Amino acid sequence: MPLNLFSSSSSPFDAIVERATSHKLTSLNWAIILEICDQVSRGDSRAAKDCLLSIRKRLNHRDPHVVMLALTVLDSCISNCGRNFKEEVCTSEFINELNSKATGSNRLVGERVRGLIKRWRKEEAGVDYHMEPMRVLYADLERQGYEFPPLADSVPKKTYDEVAIRKEEEDLAKAIDLSLKDIQRDNADATSNHKGNKYGTVKALYDFEAAEENELSFLAGELITVTDDDDPNWWRGMNHRGEGFFPASFVTDQLNTVVEKPERKKSVSFDENVLITAIQPNQPEAPAEIDEVEEVLKLLLIFYHTSVTTS
Repeated sequence: MPLNLFSSSSSPFDAIVERATSHKLTSLNWAIILEICDQVSRGDSRAAKDCLLSIRKRLNHRDPHVVMLALTVLDSCISNCGRNFKEEVCTSEFINELNSKATGSNRLVGERVRGLIKRWRKEEAGVDYHMEPMRVLYADLERQGYEFPPLADSVPKKTYDEVAIRKEEEDLAKAIDLSLKDIQRDNADATSNHKGNKYGTVKALYDFEAAEENELSFLAGELITVTDDDDPNWWRGMNHRGEGFFPASFVTDQLNTVVEKPERKKSVSFDENVLITAIQPNQPEAPAEIDEVEEVLKLLLIFYHTSVTTS
């Protein structure tokens, strides 16, 4: 049953299961967990179905800490609540849900589900034919190549050993911590490249020539040290040419990126004023010589304008 269908269904076990799986818990509360088992055992024929409904709600919670606690409650109920609860767990609907959790969940959640399936197959399915679907699920996952990490000792059955409980609590706390670290690492990997490189070094993808005094020029392939990236479009940085603003889209923080540098043609520039001054005589010349100078000047100016146009 999809979460949006049973999340609106109430169960008399909702409150106590939520207490046993609260996100605020830092360790397992075995008193509440075993009270849940007692209530199912003392309840009517619907008690097992109602309890599993409440557990399923918590198994579909987005907080992996809550999911891990709900798995422990489920494990305890399978061990302590008798045939009715096992029959509910082994319906095709819930078996499919367990299969989904074992193969498509957060890594630590998936490992714990597979470990529990192995435990149930060994300790329950071997002595209770009602758990046969669990054995089939285990065989199917094993055939697909999934691993089944070992778990702590079996959950307590009403009266329980303090050492076993403490070991279970420690293992669960470690699993939850690793699960949260996995989520944080995944979120960090999904973050934008630029956001992950605040005040770091970037590499120019293209040439940029400053048009304003407060802008920074650079060539494709050069490295720039970012000093301010608060504006998403224009960052501030520095290189061997100085410091100034530049377009953020012209750079990348992937420093191993191969950048194709464009071919840059050499050009010759002329200062027209200097050219004219250089060829003007200091003393008056004969008219014929002036005409020759004017012709030379015209040719040089034509050459100058042609070179500027083509460069």
